[in-house]
Amino acid sequence: NGWLIVQLRDSTLVAFRASDGQEIWRRRIGHTMNASPAISGDRIYLPIEGEGGGAIRALDLSTGNYVWEQTLTGIPGPILALDAIFVGATDNFFYRLRLDDGRVDWYVRTGGDIYGLPAIDEERVYVTSLDNIVRALDRENGAQRWRMPLQGRPESGPIRVENSLVLSGLAPNIQMFHTETGRPMGRLTADNELAMPPQHIQREKPEKNRTVLLTRAGELMVLKSATGPQQLSAQFPLHPILPAPNVIPHNEHPFLVQPLLPSSPPIYHARRFTLQVAIYDRSAAAQGAVSMLRDKGYPAFLTAGRRSRLGTLQRVRIGHSLGHGHAMRIIEQLHVDGITDARLITTTN
Repeated sequence: NGWLIVQLRDSTLVAFRASDGQEIWRRRIGHTMNASPAISGDRIYLPIEGEGGGAIRALDLSTGNYVWEQTLTGIPGPILALDAIFVGATDNFFYRLRLDDGRVDWYVRTGGDIYGLPAIDEERVYVTSLDNIVRALDRENGAQRWRMPLQGRPESGPIRVENSLVLSGLAPNIQMFHTETGRPMGRLTADNELAMPPQHIQREKPEKNRTVLLTRAGELMVLKSATGPQQLSAQFPLHPILPAPNVIPHNEHPFLVQPLLPSSPPIYHARRFTLQVAIYDRSAAAQGAVSMLRDKGYPAFLTAGRRSRLGTLQRVRIGHSLGHGHAMRIIEQLHVDGITDARLITTTN
């Protein structure tokens, strides 16, 4: 964007014009920076390392004058500056700050230091941390949309390639997750540890996009999009241990005609089960939950129960008569989809 920003060893920041190398300004910062500064609009944002913590400092890009500074309890890492500032720190928190004054919009605690530059799309921001977890957070309010474990310690932030996240670390494994659901989309094992994060090269035609890998053994690998028969859309990926259901639009049929069949005989041959997912006191909310589950391929339905104080309660359940093994596999699938409160209930029939 026409600027070259250099930090000298004496903590002086110098701005050059990229076109001809003309020095525009220089300012003594007084602190070291743990990562590169970020430019957005007419400002430059610095990740400052201080005693017992750090700060984000904003300077005017054209003059280098001080604008604002927001202190943090940890040392900030790489900054993503767009419509807001997204940054992680060594205090295990990930922050969103306002561009105009640096005030904190929200922050989220993780189980380890935030590592690398976050990735982002229109709805979510994706971060990796040293608890070996990748998280998808709501861009506006910081609510966690999904989280998935990594097979090794991350060495960089996630890379978004269309509707997938590509992650790598110390191990030679490269993992890919769907950006909307977090479901695994594939894995590649290189012949050696990677020397740098994967680099994605975008072309005008998506089929010409390439991902480049460099291993510590000096091997260069170039990956392209897979070709072959049309696959099931990534908008509706299936967990590998579940057989594919007969999906019928819920606006045409009230529920799936055939339940999901177990891949092996149930453990308890004589007993049958249903899964209770949620209880609502409002019919509209309950029906919405059922529609959402049916859209994902679950045979969900409503059943009503009565309590004297709360009136009629709407129970959201899955499967009228499931074998034990089948029910447990659906519970695992629900966990993948972020639903962790399913209860196993014995049916009377």
